[in-house]
Amino acid sequence: MRRRAMEEVMRNPMRTAIHLCLSVAIVGAVACSAGDGATGPAGGTQPPESPESPSNISGTYKLSLVNDGPLPALLWYDQTAEDMDAEMYILSGSIVLHPDGTFRSTMVNSLTIEGVSDLVSTSITDGTYRFEPDAGDPTRGVVGLTAENGGAEFGLYFADFSIRAHAMIPGAPGEPDVEVVKLYVR
Repeated sequence: MRRRAMEEVMRNPMRTAIHLCLSVAIVGAVACSAGDGATGPAGGTQPPESPESPSNISGTYKLSLVNDGPLPALLWYDQTAEDMDAEMYILSGSIVLHPDGTFRSTMVNSLTIEGVSDLVSTSITDGTYRFEPDAGDPTRGVVGLTAENGGAEFGLYFADFSIRAHAMIPGAPGEPDVEVVKLYVR
């Protein structure tokens, strides 16, 4: 009976961990609007001469804050019916925007279940991106990501050479979803 209870405890958090990895890999559920039909790796803009131009947003953005706190960031804590503690953390992450209009998002998460397991997982998502600057302020805009493994589009907010991502991830088993705001800095 104890083994079955432990399997049940493991199954739900493992399922949640899989959902978490998928959710935070792309981060966000804001669909991007279609571009203006222009071409170029930055979504309607040609790469400028200056590397500091807001239209040239390529570079490596490292995850620095989650919900305004430092890493590792505790996403949720749950005490199971069997009095076992379960904790989900984001350990690290990055988004690399290549000059050719492709991206790679990497996220490292940890699921710790007291006395049973410690699962660290890395999720990697590749795809293409475009930058759509705000009409009134070209230093701000939306980075549209299109994942190659499913073609889904997501929008992340760009300002001051940083990327802010909002997402809802599955909460602990039986708990509501958790809002996560991540800040990536170049």
